[in-house]
Amino acid sequence: MASATDSKSQNCLSFTVSVKLNRDNYPLWKSLVISIVKGCRLDGHMLGTKECPKEFIVSADSSKKPNPAFGDWQAHDSQLLGWLMNSMTVEIAVQLLHCETSKQLWDEAQSLAGAHTRSRIIYLKYEFHNIKKGEMKMEEYLVKMKNLVERLKLAGSPISNSDLIIQTLNGLDSEYNPVVVKLSNQTNLTWVDLQA
Repeated sequence: MASATDSKSQNCLSFTVSVKLNRDNYPLWKSLVISIVKGCRLDGHMLGTKECPKEFIVSADSSKKPNPAFGDWQAHDSQLLGWLMNSMTVEIAVQLLHCETSKQLWDEAQSLAGAHTRSRIIYLKYEFHNIKKGEMKMEEYLVKMKNLVERLKLAGSPISNSDLIIQTLNGLDSEYNPVVVKLSNQTNLTWVDLQA
């Protein structure tokens, strides 16, 4: 008989991720997936903290009998594996078809996204240092800056919060000079404060 936790785990994976993993959105996809999977209490499978139990239980007389915990673990992990594959674009999922566990899929999706981003690190740094607000709406400009920082972080070249703020202010047009001067003098300015 399934426990209450088991049935909750099975039912909550009916939620879908609103963003399918592609080559450019790993940080966003990851945050959405982790929230749902943690809510289903299946994150131990995906992150490797809940290891697969032994397939058989060996009794004192050395006889083996099937371990029911093994079957439950396999069923939950297979369900999570399928759900994760379904949260990816076909292009990404096809490259990860060989994965047999949710942990292997999770790790390799991260590596795949990181490898793609690392190959573009020079381009991303150039874009980060040369981007200007120009004709973009302020919200669009701020989202683009934050997205570049997230991509650089994933590639193994993180940008500090202060560098993000400085570069964002540097990319503003001259009409924003009074705001730039005022904000530049604040020592503990956060990204959220800057956006406000």
